[in-house]
Amino acid sequence: MAISFYIFNAEFGLYGKNERKSNYKRIFTPIGDYSMESFKENLVDPTIGFYTSKDEVISGKRLKISHNNVSHTRRLRLIEEVNRIGYKLTPIGYMYLNNQITFEDLFKKQILKYFIIDNDDIERVLFPYRALLEILLETKELSQLHFTYPISSMYKTKESIEDTIKGIEFINTEYPNPDVLNEANKRTLVQEFNAIWNVEHTFENVWTDRTTLYNQFIYFRNHLGLFEDCIESDSEKGRIKVINGKEQLILDLLKQDYEMASSKERNELISRYINFVSVFIVSLGGLS
Repeated sequence: MAISFYIFNAEFGLYGKNERKSNYKRIFTPIGDYSMESFKENLVDPTIGFYTSKDEVISGKRLKISHNNVSHTRRLRLIEEVNRIGYKLTPIGYMYLNNQITFEDLFKKQILKYFIIDNDDIERVLFPYRALLEILLETKELSQLHFTYPISSMYKTKESIEDTIKGIEFINTEYPNPDVLNEANKRTLVQEFNAIWNVEHTFENVWTDRTTLYNQFIYFRNHLGLFEDCIESDSEKGRIKVINGKEQLILDLLKQDYEMASSKERNELISRYINFVSVFIVSLGGLS
């Protein structure tokens, strides 16, 4: 088995071997490596439970009950830092404390607003959940292999979607049933796909279920599956699927906060929606 780079370039109009950008790290990640239930029960609720009033400021040391409870509650914009002395509830955090919004509604709104900025390239912005919905409108379903290569390699949201869809179409056309390949052919596929997408995934990264990439796909699948009126989280086949005939509901979701998702101004993205948006800023040196 060998992939024809000529066919890949000519038919799908994509980059060839080693033509992808190579000076950036992968930042296409979920809002957190937790199910919605774990977010609520293990991270958010124990943190919010410390508060009794709107203006109360509590130190991070006092709030900390696990490695991620403060950071992930902050990532959902339920708390915000105050002059480096502690954290207070945001308006939406206060609403949640007083049972004015359910956690599921909160979580679903936040993942559609969640974006990632590359701190070393302020023009590089990714809205991962919105990107997945836009891709699904074209491809109808996504697999682990789609995620491992064209999706996780996305550079920006708008500029990368077209290439990502072409990459998925290429995989579907050339390898419609990749799971039936024998081990030798699977190893060859990894080598060839690594060359196309200029990554260095191991055989285990691609074909086993004990890796970060695999787990992140599962979290994306389960998070999007919360939109159960239009998205199916198919755990048996390991797919994210559009429910037949429900494309308009996805378009309606994407219309929400469209202006925000279209902004290219870093400061506007951060400040304009600071009371109800997740912001995750990374640099090429790692997450910050």
